[in-house]
Amino acid sequence: MTYDEALVITSGVFTVEGPSGSVTARAGEVIYLRAGTELVYVADEDTELVYVTYPHWLAATESSAEAHRLDDFHEA
Repeated sequence: MTYDEALVITSGVFTVEGPSGSVTARAGEVIYLRAGTELVYVADEDTELVYVTYPHWLAATESSAEAHRLDDFHEA
């Protein structure tokens, strides 16, 4: 990731797998991720979450070595 991110789990169970291992959160819990972390997101069941990034993920990605990945992104 090229930005800091907080995942606020509103329902279900969500896991983030990273180089230091896995972190799992349930409704009402938060997972905080630092910029530069390589990770995999895993929804362990039907899950809803809210995420907040700083700086905005788009601005951070546009100015990063990962900018080419935006070619695959299509806004809804």
